[in-house]
Amino acid sequence: MNDLRADWHFESQAILSWWMRHMEDTEHGGFYGYRDGKGKLRAQADKGIIMHSRILWTLAEAGLHFKEEVYLEAAQRAYHYLLTHFVDQEYGGVYWMLTYRGEVLSDKKQVYAQAFSLYALSSYYILTKEESSLEMALGIFDLLERHSLDPEHGGYLEAFSREWNLLADVRLSEKDQNEAKTMNTHLHLLEAYAALFKALSISNSYYEEKADVRQALSNLIHLFQSRFINEDGNLYLFFDEYWNLKSQVISFGHDIEAAWLLWEAAEYLQEGELSRNLKPDVLNMIAATHQKGFAEDGSLWNEQHANGSIDKQRHWWPQVEAMVGCYLGYQLTGEEAYLQRVKGLWRFIQKYQIDPVGGEWHWLVDENLKPDLSIYKAGPWKAPYHNVRALLELLRRTA
Repeated sequence: MNDLRADWHFESQAILSWWMRHMEDTEHGGFYGYRDGKGKLRAQADKGIIMHSRILWTLAEAGLHFKEEVYLEAAQRAYHYLLTHFVDQEYGGVYWMLTYRGEVLSDKKQVYAQAFSLYALSSYYILTKEESSLEMALGIFDLLERHSLDPEHGGYLEAFSREWNLLADVRLSEKDQNEAKTMNTHLHLLEAYAALFKALSISNSYYEEKADVRQALSNLIHLFQSRFINEDGNLYLFFDEYWNLKSQVISFGHDIEAAWLLWEAAEYLQEGELSRNLKPDVLNMIAATHQKGFAEDGSLWNEQHANGSIDKQRHWWPQVEAMVGCYLGYQLTGEEAYLQRVKGLWRFIQKYQIDPVGGEWHWLVDENLKPDLSIYKAGPWKAPYHNVRALLELLRRTA
């Protein structure tokens, strides 16, 4: 374990260093929007809120873990760019996309993006105690509860116009289904609300708001249990407004990520009955991935299609999320097989996922274990969030 911890410490700092050296836009502020799979920069690429909020969250968490000034300073720069360019000062919330100069390109209010901004602002407050960041996070929380929460059928709706009117096309990306309620958005609301509750727990005020966040977070946990987690331990991914199921795809990475995020949220709430009730579902999710999602080489496959066929690509983020989820399985059960999964995943990542020449990690390796360099290394959907978060989480859990 000491060797693993040394690896995780080194690699998390290597990733952070890569992003600060290669992606910080010193001319226009914030971070460059794109660097391709071979490492070539596109300095005039658009800048997305998902990447920028994930970077802010990661830098704040690095500052909290490593307690080094370099991460604090980088987090402060990321925060002020988000505040200056992404925040809608008139209608609240954050914009979806900017030009490379920081001009608004898409002003829609995707709930997924609001969640990540809330997540980042909460961690930034915990790092710096800047009251403005917590106030901004609470403002986003209030907007989501007023506009996105479905008071009749439960759950949260997906996407809105700048003025918070419901959109017809609510997809996060072209590969997603255009459905009213998705597991993915609810999962990231869960982690965001958990982070906000944690931030409020160290504040000396906002008692009423803390009670509201507690209730919303508890409701999300129960929603996962009642709507998203099936009896096999997998997650249903897409629903319409009335909770009619619209997909039979199994996403192994989301299943194992959700398991540890649900458990973390319950731990923050410190409600014994909630944790006792949740534990069987969490263990079922971890066991399902352990039994059905892994290749013989120790890596995690991407998806199982509705017809039962397996997408055998190995994307970067499910590998590290599975490390945390399997380690949680080991913590909760003491079963050595889960610890061996963690070690196998890390060996695979070291051998195939990390780019030893250009730095950072390849988006995916195909079923022949070749990296796909046609997919960007840094861009709208790829930031240091998944890999650094997982490594820091493992360092915390094994301390």
